[in-house]
Amino acid sequence: RYNPLLFMYPSGMAVPMAATPLRRSLDLYRSRWDPQHRASGFDQMVIVGHSMGGLLTRLQVMDSGDDLWRAFFSKPPSQIPWIEDDDKVRLQESLKFSAYPSVKRVIFVAVPHKGSHIADLGIVRLAIRLIQVPTNTAKYLTQAMTQETSLINPALLRYHALGMRSVEMLSPQHPYFIAINKREIKTPFHSIIGNRGKDEGDQSSDGIVPYWSSHLPGASSEKIVPYGHRCTLKKETVEEISRILHLHVGLAR
Repeated sequence: RYNPLLFMYPSGMAVPMAATPLRRSLDLYRSRWDPQHRASGFDQMVIVGHSMGGLLTRLQVMDSGDDLWRAFFSKPPSQIPWIEDDDKVRLQESLKFSAYPSVKRVIFVAVPHKGSHIADLGIVRLAIRLIQVPTNTAKYLTQAMTQETSLINPALLRYHALGMRSVEMLSPQHPYFIAINKREIKTPFHSIIGNRGKDEGDQSSDGIVPYWSSHLPGASSEKIVPYGHRCTLKKETVEEISRILHLHVGLAR
C-alpha cells in the first residue's frame, strides 16, 4: 500500500535550504506520475525522517509565519538591499512557506528538535569549518558580513559562518530552534527515540540527541528504543514504523 521514496540532500546545507528541494521533489514526483491529481494516495503521504532529515521533515508540516525569517534577518526582505531579487525569491522560498498539504502524517526518528550540545563542543566547531557551504549560501554569507550586519539577527554573529552550516545550526542556542518550536505541527506525528541506557529521564540520550531534544509534546505516539543514534537499523524501530504505516491506512495492529 506504499511506494517508498528516498530523498537525498547535502548534509552540510542549512536545514531550511535543504528542506526546499524536498518540497520541490514532492511536487515533481506527483507532476510526473499523477499530473491530473486523480490518485488519492498522493494526498496521503507519510514522511519518515531520521536525525537532521527529521528537521527537514518538520518543515514540510508547519507554517513558517515570519518566525523563520526573523531567525536569520532582523528586517523584512524588502529592506535588505544587498540581496538581489532572484536571491530574495530563493530565500523566501526557504524561510517563508506553508505546510505541504499532501503530507498527512510524519514519523520522527532520533530528531534533535531542540538541538544538541555536541554542536557546541570546540572540536566539533573546528571540524564544522571543514564543511563547504553551497555556492549560493557562501554568497549570502559574504554579503551579510561585508554589507550592513545590522540586518542580520545578532544572535548569529556568535557562530563562525553565521550558523549556516547544518551541524552548527544544531546548537541549542541557534535562533532557528526558537523559531520552529513556536510553530504548530499541522499533521499527526510520531516520535521514535533512542536511549543507550546511560542516563534517565530528560538526560537520557542516543549518544547524539538527548531525550529533552527528541521529545515533543502532542505526539500521537512515542516509542523509546534501547539503542544509539543509528537505531533505524534495529528491529524495534522497523516494527514501530511498520505499525504506524499500518495505522495510517486503517490496518492498525
